Amino acid sequence: MSSSDEDLVVGAMYLMRRKKRKRFWVHPDFEKNYERRFSIIAEEMQDPVKFKQVYRMSAECFDELTRLVGPRIEKKNTRFRKAIGVTERLLITLRYVNKRSK
Repeated sequence: MSSSDEDLVVGAMYLMRRKKRKRFWVHPDFEKNYERRFSIIAEEMQDPVKFKQVYRMSAECFDELTRLVGPRIEKKNTRFRKAIGVTERLLITLRYVNKRSK
């Protein structure tokens, strides 16, 4: 065997042994938090006092805002993953803006 043949064999063995990295749309660790996060948001929607403290607006005002901007921020579900709903998307944005303004 010549050195070029040995290099080919070694290269082929390396490629066969190399493990492929798993790729995720949503990492399993984050997927658990995803479900929990939206259940927390649903709880906040039920309590008007807590909702007003967190998002700085009443639930009625939020409903009106959702009606106005909802069609512009709505995303469609795909075969690969479910889209985040308009309500959740808007609540996350408001929470982020409120934290940044403090």
